[in-house]
Amino acid sequence: MSHLEVKAIRPGRPCALSAPREAPTIGLVELTIGKTPVRIRPAFFVVAALMGSGRTDLGLLAVWIAASFLSVLFHEMGHATVGRAFGYTPSVELNERGGVTSFPGAAASLTGLRDIAVSLAGPFAGFLLAGAIHLATLAYDPERLGLHASAFVNDMLWCNVGWGVVNLLPIVPLDGGQVAESLLRMVRPASAKTMASVLSVSTAAALGAWALWRGWTFGALYAGWFAAPSVQALWRARMERGAAADLAMARDALAQGDATAAAEHAHRRFAQARGSLARTVLLDLLAEDPKTETQLATALFHAGHFEDSAATSEHLFERTANPDEAYNVACAFSRLGRVEEAVAWLGRAESAGYQDLAHLEADEDLAPLRAHAGYAELVARLGAPRAGTTSRDGH
Repeated sequence: MSHLEVKAIRPGRPCALSAPREAPTIGLVELTIGKTPVRIRPAFFVVAALMGSGRTDLGLLAVWIAASFLSVLFHEMGHATVGRAFGYTPSVELNERGGVTSFPGAAASLTGLRDIAVSLAGPFAGFLLAGAIHLATLAYDPERLGLHASAFVNDMLWCNVGWGVVNLLPIVPLDGGQVAESLLRMVRPASAKTMASVLSVSTAAALGAWALWRGWTFGALYAGWFAAPSVQALWRARMERGAAADLAMARDALAQGDATAAAEHAHRRFAQARGSLARTVLLDLLAEDPKTETQLATALFHAGHFEDSAATSEHLFERTANPDEAYNVACAFSRLGRVEEAVAWLGRAESAGYQDLAHLEADEDLAPLRAHAGYAELVARLGAPRAGTTSRDGH
């Protein structure tokens, strides 16, 4: 299975689902298989136990958890092995959504047929393992070893065949979804992601309906979980289209020297971007053209849209660590009357290298801060202006 689109790290391919990287977890186990680092989070075993919670025999439940662990691990090692054969460096993580195999630095080259081969390697590794187990049972009946040995064989067959088939469904982030998107990119590169997302949501909805009809509530919940990334991708694409249109008009207005009109186009889009995802989409689009983003931050400030200006300058600062952008955020918050935040941003500007005390003291945008103790401390730290420093004209 795979998770999200290719960026700096190749999305993983889970046997159940994949998840973004998280902060260090208590109980995290780290080991190396061959040359591949493997991280195992305790949440993996919790979810496996929930999936097998219908078993009242604790021994049989333990067998199910063990079979789930070995099957998912073998699945991910299939991805890792083929990826390594292509010259990539894999890492594997087992977590609450199953497993994920990542290939840092492979974003540019892990495409097309290579992407498809890596995606298919997981489920087909499971099919091979299931085939080997089945052949072994022909030579030796596991029931002769007792109930738990027989259950282990059956669970391994189910995990490697059943989950393998599910993984081939065209649902992102499953392996089949990754294959479908790769194929679509070959024939319809411009719309491949949207088409793959529509196919993913449709298939997950059908799977969820079937699970409910069969009375499998847990399966229906998983189908919804499968569909969530694609639903978000479709929603994001819709927001991107609207934001791109307004930003194009803002860019044209800037090119014509009409900063006021540019600010109004940008402000209209900020006003519509009420949710955190919509705001992130807008700022990410702005980040594609840093020069326009900087110009719009200034235009928004002079048009009195201080909240929007602060958000834009903050986004610039997060990417560039430019002290001027932190200073501009402080100016915007000062004009909004948010004194504590403004002083804090001046502190960040200082930490990033801002040194122009003369400009800071003369800037009327910061007048509301001058009675604040934090502002006085900042001025004392800066001391006299240093010769040769580059000053900021500010807002």
